[in-house]
Amino acid sequence: MKKHKLILKAFTKVCENIDIERSTQKLIIQCKELPSAKFDYMTLSLEQYQNMTLFVKITNSLYNKGNDWGFVKYWLNTKNIYFNEKPIHFCYSSVGLEKIDTYLESKKIR
Repeated sequence: MKKHKLILKAFTKVCENIDIERSTQKLIIQCKELPSAKFDYMTLSLEQYQNMTLFVKITNSLYNKGNDWGFVKYWLNTKNIYFNEKPIHFCYSSVGLEKIDTYLESKKIR
């Protein structure tokens, strides 16, 4: 359970750092209500934790490339030629998150 709390805490912190609204956080996690770190974290599924983990991994990789949370926010919210839309829209599904992760791996942004 400590691992789940840590994942939720990291996800929440990243979202704060790049001004991700609560409605967008719910889309990324694919839940109706955001869990609290005190108790609700236990109600999330494995896929929801995987989405949070991959989102944190992606944003941290981008941060390491640009050394600035503003860069991460800009990259996620600016139309990308490869995706033909804003990468943040791909964060709303596990398939989309994996696509971004694969793209970043191929560009050696990590």
